[in-house]
Amino acid sequence: MVVPGDTHPAWVKAISGQGVQKIEFLATKLLLGRLCGAYRVNSSPAKVKEYIAELRGFFEKNVNLPKAQNDLKKIIEGR
Repeated sequence: MVVPGDTHPAWVKAISGQGVQKIEFLATKLLLGRLCGAYRVNSSPAKVKEYIAELRGFFEKNVNLPKAQNDLKKIIEGR
């Protein structure tokens, strides 16, 4: 599975807590929870870029794990 680039709109939706339901992988849940909280505190463009890079990096490192793949699909498809 290919991890979309930084400019994909699904990343901002994910870190802002919009649209993603029923994450399967505990590590994804924890990371998204932390990033959503950080986004609520500071949603400046520079910080959003950092949050997206961290989330993308997580999926790049875990791209071969089935639960991470399922979570990535949910994020990208907005389910």
